Amino acid sequence: MSSHEWTEVSIPNGESDERVVLASIETYNGDNTAAVRTRNVDSDGMEFFVEEEQSSDSETRHNREVVGFFSTEPGKITDQFGHTIGESEVVATRQADDDQWHSVSLDESYSNPVVFAQVMSYHGRNPCHTRIRNVGPDSFEFQIEEWEHLDGAHNEEEIGYVVLEAGVHLLSSGIPVEVGTTTTGHAWRSVDFSAKVGSDPVLITHCQTRNGEHEVVTRNRRVASDGAQVRLQEEEARGGQHTDETVGYLVLPQTLSQYTSERVASAHEWTDVNFSGAQPSESVVVASIDTYNGANPADVRMRNVSASGMQLFVEEEASQDNEMNHAEEVLGLFKTRTGPLFDSSGERVGETGVIRTDQPGSDQWHSVSLDGRYSDPVVFAQVMSYEGTNPCHIRVQNVASDSFEFQIEEWDYLDGEHYEEEIGYIVLESGGHDLSGSGYVEVGTTDGTDSWTGLNFDGDVGGDPVVISRCQTYNGHNEVVTRHRQVTADGADVRLQEEQGRDGEHTTETIGYLVAPRTTADITTGTIEATEEWSSVGLSGIPSTEPVALASLQSFNGGNTVGVRLRDVGSHGMELFLEEETSDDDETAHTTEDVGVVATSAGAILDEKGEQIGEAGVVRTHQLAADHWHTCDLDESYSDPVVFAQVMSYNGSDPSHTRIRNVGSDSFEYKIEEWDSLNGAHVEESVGYVAIERGVHEIEGEVPIEVGTTKTDHTFGTVSFASDFQCNPVFLTHCQTHNGGDAVVTRNQDVRSDRAEVRLQEEEAGSATHTEETVGYLVTPQLILGNRRSVAEFHPSCHGFEFVNSFHELPDLPNLPGNLDDKIENIDARYGLCGGMALAALDFFLYDRQVPDTTDDETPQSGPLFEYLWKRQMDTFDHEHTYRYLRKFVQFYLPTTFTRARSVEELRSLKRALDDGDPTVLGLVYVRAGDGNIWNNHQVLAYDYIETGDTTRIHVYDPNCPGDNNIEVRVKVKDQGVFDPRPDDEYIEGAQYRGGNKMSRDGIGTLNIIGLIHMDVPAQRPPHNL
Repeated sequence: MSSHEWTEVSIPNGESDERVVLASIETYNGDNTAAVRTRNVDSDGMEFFVEEEQSSDSETRHNREVVGFFSTEPGKITDQFGHTIGESEVVATRQADDDQWHSVSLDESYSNPVVFAQVMSYHGRNPCHTRIRNVGPDSFEFQIEEWEHLDGAHNEEEIGYVVLEAGVHLLSSGIPVEVGTTTTGHAWRSVDFSAKVGSDPVLITHCQTRNGEHEVVTRNRRVASDGAQVRLQEEEARGGQHTDETVGYLVLPQTLSQYTSERVASAHEWTDVNFSGAQPSESVVVASIDTYNGANPADVRMRNVSASGMQLFVEEEASQDNEMNHAEEVLGLFKTRTGPLFDSSGERVGETGVIRTDQPGSDQWHSVSLDGRYSDPVVFAQVMSYEGTNPCHIRVQNVASDSFEFQIEEWDYLDGEHYEEEIGYIVLESGGHDLSGSGYVEVGTTDGTDSWTGLNFDGDVGGDPVVISRCQTYNGHNEVVTRHRQVTADGADVRLQEEQGRDGEHTTETIGYLVAPRTTADITTGTIEATEEWSSVGLSGIPSTEPVALASLQSFNGGNTVGVRLRDVGSHGMELFLEEETSDDDETAHTTEDVGVVATSAGAILDEKGEQIGEAGVVRTHQLAADHWHTCDLDESYSDPVVFAQVMSYNGSDPSHTRIRNVGSDSFEYKIEEWDSLNGAHVEESVGYVAIERGVHEIEGEVPIEVGTTKTDHTFGTVSFASDFQCNPVFLTHCQTHNGGDAVVTRNQDVRSDRAEVRLQEEEAGSATHTEETVGYLVTPQLILGNRRSVAEFHPSCHGFEFVNSFHELPDLPNLPGNLDDKIENIDARYGLCGGMALAALDFFLYDRQVPDTTDDETPQSGPLFEYLWKRQMDTFDHEHTYRYLRKFVQFYLPTTFTRARSVEELRSLKRALDDGDPTVLGLVYVRAGDGNIWNNHQVLAYDYIETGDTTRIHVYDPNCPGDNNIEVRVKVKDQGVFDPRPDDEYIEGAQYRGGNKMSRDGIGTLNIIGLIHMDVPAQRPPHNL
């Protein structure tokens, strides 16, 4: 992705200091005339940005676009047979004026050459590009073409060019490329691809002729595996018409073989899995069970696989009985896109694909011909759909250098026939590979039977790797799956497993395995609103059958002494509530507070280098008396550990929390501490703990974390962080000492990017003072509970305003059309600036600027920031075009329209924008005439979505909930019945959620959503004085 700002990109297989780079815009998110400019091209990478011309205005801001690039070394370009099919070179030249053309003589002669050229430096700042003409067998002409409103003279630049013979080729590195030409003008023209270039190919286009005299660039859109659309684009000041030109195109697979490898916990029920950082493409996912908690034969089934996520469960077979419940297991997943796979040197090491087929019978085998040829390939295949409910998996045989066979294998007790399913496969060359754009993977084979066989890993696969295995042979004809146990950094155990109804023995088979470091952090963090009522918190993504969860209050809205209690902590979620103590009275209601949550897996905590910096665990104990302490011995020894502990069950209802003392290098003491007004004895509870080395770390998954201690008493003291977390982080605290004998908890407030405040709090009936104690703290960025996302993406806690949408007095809507004012009385009497805040937050985010701070997070009621928010609110209404979007709000508000049905296309339009990487303002219709006022409806900023079964979950920044990353709009599209207003049509059904709970608001009640409005308003550069 790139926009009008310089973007850095690495070239992982760069060897020569001199490289030729071509680039094209592959999307059409912004329709202003633009091309790609590059600079600082070397063996490691380059910088580029989307450069608009300024014939119509001086504004050069451009929406984010997908940019494809092709990089090669200067010299001959050969195919797999060693034949020269092209050449590339770099020349340096200046442009004297717009009439000058430069001639290039080629080293070889070609039958039907196609030429691509790129300005690879930035010595002259006037917008420019290369223009080509007179392409012959052994020469061509080019110029540095500035736009018509400029003088045509340009400073010396480095020009890289690539000449390729038209046709479909397989390069010497194994990369398939297709080169051709088409004829097009200012209208979009479709181009069909015949080469197998994967689901997300790179498309480079360049005009080959100069039939029209005016300056022109090519623009592309809808780039897919089988084709794309291309057009010509003149400068904005002209009419947009251009005569037909010949346009050359070059299409090839992405050689950045990006993959996701992660672990999730699941049992016999469907589990949602969300992929972070996913791009819209066809995904291939293979999975294995990496633990052996349940001994019954089982494998992984999945469904609804998409770029953003999927569902899976552990599927037992039923040969011996109909009971198919299975213990929770940790599952390893490996996901990539379809197409060829390349290592960091540019060599092809594998490929992936998706096939749809049924299984006519148990003796039917399907043959797959591979696009590449491999020395020692290993095949991993997966049923990725759930059309047939009979338990099944994929069996492979006859793995050859360029093909393999497979079948959808049902268990022996079934008939062997199976419905059509979607089958994903990954083929990789045996050995260790540094995949281009991702990381290390290790692939190999071993002989195995029904007994456990040890695997030893050769490379660095991280401390908690993902292992995938598949049987490669069919020596024994009984159905079989592979199972794992004891997966570590050094190796794992693997075995074959037949159905329960048989004797369990199986002859020797060849087992293929793939092991890769996890690409996602073993942590989830976030904040959630809580009260004295139990609230649900999603934790999907913590890959552990025994997660450890910690919680601390982030706010001090209520002064009564209170702690956080948890229950039902599992791999997919938990419940929590605010637990007041009752020493002074029996009233336990507490105002809403923000609670920070950090959850991880029990076991070692590793940093990004794979070094252990801490550990987490769960102990189960009861409390005999208030003066009884338990010792916890750590698995490792640390220089300066800080300990956090949490009661994670609710077996005893007396208010309680954990207390810690005597923290040493390899142990600490703890107790379940009830308040002084109670007797101190407590029933058995599960206590989770995290011990972590003091300091600033980056844990696996590139998540920063800071751990330290401070001294404080019953008054608030400030903790300053060593690093700036750039947003409202999660801040956990826990008392480390027992200097004062009275029961105590920590309370936090004013959590900022660089600091927070913490104090001690005794029970209400106590003295209200407490002696000084050492308090440990842990600070980490907010991710999204239940969906581990990259911290580099949009986060409301980082990029939203820290004040709430609460404005006292707003101007009347300017130039409001009478037909709007007449329909709804006093339409402009009350309205907020939710849309202005949402759109302004997008402005600041896309222009890499922090949102402005206000004193004590007060909402600005006047001044430059207020005026800018009001202006952007008017922009969301589209007041310059007769209030187009406000008019739609009115239409959706009035009861005579089919709001739910009309919102289906709004939802699809929104998803298309988010698929292209464009956050956008979303209007939410909560109420209609007769149920409430039009100003009770709302606007938010939608920045991402995932599909979970039949539900679209849209992640939003809600200006009514500053700093909260866990707001989402959940929408289902349903079919209308015969008694509905539009039979056979579709309609939406939705609600707004915070965490796992439906939201409500005074004057409206539960925030059920009856309408959506995609408000496609472009971002703009915020004023410099803000």
